[in-house]
Amino acid sequence: MRNITVIVLLSVLFIAKGFGQKCIVYGTTATELSYKYVYLYDPDTKVFVTAPVIAHQFSFELDRPEKLKILMLSFNMELMKTYKEVLESPDYKYPNGARMVALEDTVEVTLKEYTKEALVKGKDLNRDIDGMYLAIKSGKYDTFFKQHPDSPVAIVFLKTLTGLATKGSALITIEQCRSSYDSLSDRLKNTDEGKELLKIIAK
Repeated sequence: MRNITVIVLLSVLFIAKGFGQKCIVYGTTATELSYKYVYLYDPDTKVFVTAPVIAHQFSFELDRPEKLKILMLSFNMELMKTYKEVLESPDYKYPNGARMVALEDTVEVTLKEYTKEALVKGKDLNRDIDGMYLAIKSGKYDTFFKQHPDSPVAIVFLKTLTGLATKGSALITIEQCRSSYDSLSDRLKNTDEGKELLKIIAK
């Protein structure tokens, strides 16, 4: 790991039970950016943690979960007390927003301009998230599922797409979701999430 100062040491338990491994999320922002704070938000547990950006560097130390955990990463000029405040702040508005980050052993973030386009270096899970972002940009969802049939990210992504389809979104249809579901591995199909998805798309 690069020789950077660990600014904040946080012991935040997201879903792991008695799991001792740590995850370091660290990184830098471009010198022309004047962000003072960085945030990680867990949409499932609503846990919201903050670290300062000092000399364009930041760091979080988190307990690593036993299975996929995706957090939302965002930056701000001001100190926000809740994630709702972050969402409503000018620094969050389009085209900035937030970047998905999967908790792995070590995750390095490089922010050059917009948060959504931050470079995230990790292992398989974060590479799969990169593939998901490419699928969103291109609209080629089925290609993603064919290329990542056994990734935990695939089931999370398909749940999101299915939710959009059931609400009548023009981005994707239930028929497309069924096709994407067929591309999933048997292991994913037999998870609780996979079984729940099948109930929805089979209607």
